[in-house]
Amino acid sequence: MPKKIARCAGYAALPLAAAVLLSACGKSEDGPKMLLSLPPPHVALGEAREVDAPLTFEYPAQAYGSREVDIRARVAGHIERRHFTEGGRVNAGDLLYTLDTRPFEAAVSRAEAALAQARAQVTQAQAQADQATRESNRLAPLAADRVIGQKAADDARSAAESAAAAVEAARAQVLAADAALRQARLDLGYARVTAPISGMIGRAEKVEGALVGPQDPDRLASLMQVDPLYIVWSLADSERVRLENEFREGRIRVPAGGLVARVRLADGSEMATPGRISFSSPGANPKTGAFEYRATLPNANLRVRPGEFVRIVLAGATLPGAVVVPQRAVLDGPAQKMVLTVEKKGDDTVVVPIPVEVGEWVELPGGGGRAWVIRKGLAAGTRIITDGVMRLKPGMSVVVDTAAPAANASAHPAPAAAPSGGPSAKAAAAH
Repeated sequence: MPKKIARCAGYAALPLAAAVLLSACGKSEDGPKMLLSLPPPHVALGEAREVDAPLTFEYPAQAYGSREVDIRARVAGHIERRHFTEGGRVNAGDLLYTLDTRPFEAAVSRAEAALAQARAQVTQAQAQADQATRESNRLAPLAADRVIGQKAADDARSAAESAAAAVEAARAQVLAADAALRQARLDLGYARVTAPISGMIGRAEKVEGALVGPQDPDRLASLMQVDPLYIVWSLADSERVRLENEFREGRIRVPAGGLVARVRLADGSEMATPGRISFSSPGANPKTGAFEYRATLPNANLRVRPGEFVRIVLAGATLPGAVVVPQRAVLDGPAQKMVLTVEKKGDDTVVVPIPVEVGEWVELPGGGGRAWVIRKGLAAGTRIITDGVMRLKPGMSVVVDTAAPAANASAHPAPAAAPSGGPSAKAAAAH
């Protein structure tokens, strides 16, 4: 009897298990039905535009002083005093060091005495020459009248010529003494070491009491002119050739005055006054194969110091007739970048990809924002999806939103900053 009760209890449990199983199966079938019932997303279409797009080139650079000078002693002597503040700003002509001037003052006095003596010797030699000339002139007619012998007249003439030569020698001594005096005074001036240019001076590498001189291998200090400032960068040969070809063929237009150079600092700010490209190397660096370029910029407020790493932005070029689309409308595809459009398939509107070849990023005029230049694959006027492309995939059904005005490349703001290393970071050939 107990076994029969147990068997009945087992049969009684079957309806409950079947109900649970049916309930679970019902959930698994309803899930996909709920997903399939979601409405297709709405999308906005805009047109690829053809514009004369302003083009900038940006890439890493480094700041250098426009002139760098090693301050050295031009005469041998002991440093008596330093007159500058290390790391400060000095102007051309400012006194930097004073050497002990007493030896140089003594040398000037000796040179002055030697010059005075040489001048006195000239006076004496001239007096002797005048006397010898008079004596020769007096004896010459007497010899002609045979009052005296010819030898006496000849001797007097030779003495006059020798005296005249002595005068010339004495005058040469005056010139030598005068040159020695000027050199002594020059050395005395060199005892005052002044700044040859305006700029920022480094640390003092010699102290008071140190013996210095022209043969000293160590400098007294270094001086660097930082206004104007040099900004130097390099350009790979392949990029240089490509850009020069585009400049030459008119695909990129450059204004007659050349590109404008702006400097962007590490905090994203820019130097107030732009500059111009002032140098391009005629040959490549044998170690890197790159070409060096340089821009010159005013730096009156010393905002940028030599050695800083900055970014150079070259502006002023134009891409004539460029096809552009909003930056956010471009996606990375499996093999290349693409944009999305729509087409009708029966009653549905589905997403269709268009592979494209992109060029540079450009800032559109009038606050139009940042856009991609499409080099191949897309014609101006083609309608593309401009918003929400990240949530779409090819073949997906969508609803084109016709209530809102069509978006285009100029209707959206630019992103805060371009990704590092993107096309906006390509360098421009400096021409």
